[in-house]
Amino acid sequence: MMTIEEAKDLYIKYDGSLFALAREEKSKYEEYKSLEISNEVEEKWKQEQFLILYEQIKITGDATLFNRMYDYLEKSKNNIAIMENALNYIKYDTLDIKASVAETILGRKDIAVRSGLVFCI
Repeated sequence: MMTIEEAKDLYIKYDGSLFALAREEKSKYEEYKSLEISNEVEEKWKQEQFLILYEQIKITGDATLFNRMYDYLEKSKNNIAIMENALNYIKYDTLDIKASVAETILGRKDIAVRSGLVFCI
């Protein structure tokens, strides 16, 4: 039987995507679901991971962490301000990094979907 800590580790491993967990590890997904973890607990885990990624960006400047932060973003003015501040720490060494960060801000999908950080404001 899976523990809550093991469930949290899986949740973080799949960046909060239960769909990805179900696709990659069906039996683990079923165990996870059997724990009946509340949305509030998952939101707490998301916020914790969001802040951990922010601290890692401040140390490493790694743009991929910014993109992961967006996946964990719980839309609040404080979190959006943290995302904005994280931009100051990213090492923009290549055009690929600049494009990746721009896509996270502006969105990667059709404009009608409104998928980017800019639409969270």
